[in-house]
Amino acid sequence: AGLQKRLGITTIYVTHDHEEAYAIADRLLLLHDGLIKQQGAPQEVFQQPADVWVANFFGMGNLIAGTVISTDPLKVGTVLGVFEAAAPAQPDFNKGDQVQVLLRPAAAQLGDGVNQLHLRVVDVRFRGDHFDVRGEADNGENIRLATTRAVQEGEMVTIHFPPDTVRVLK
Repeated sequence: AGLQKRLGITTIYVTHDHEEAYAIADRLLLLHDGLIKQQGAPQEVFQQPADVWVANFFGMGNLIAGTVISTDPLKVGTVLGVFEAAAPAQPDFNKGDQVQVLLRPAAAQLGDGVNQLHLRVVDVRFRGDHFDVRGEADNGENIRLATTRAVQEGEMVTIHFPPDTVRVLK
């Protein structure tokens, strides 16, 4: 990446490795079945995935099916309860729309708050600077989260997702 910038040359680099793409790209173009699914700066694509396919391609986190129950503020009913999301960049949702709620593991915060869930910790993996945790809700749904606080398997935890971290996708 440094060489291409230093020489001021345009480079097209094809990869399926999203970490690599984030590291070297000024601009991403995601293709699927011959169609452009999304394009933009890496941070923009990460923060605002265009749809469920983009979120899945990047392994962005927990996707939960739901129905839009309110558009101002944007609220979605799911099997885990109602989630409030910050207004999307392109507000084109209607009450009754079938959508997916994206909850990124790194956005989960331990403790009470908006978009709160109670989970039983079922798996913990140490990753150096954080722990990857899989928790199970009362209805059996699994939720992944990342935390710097050590939690133990079997422990009950309360987490929440601030509305500005919740994404709603068609």
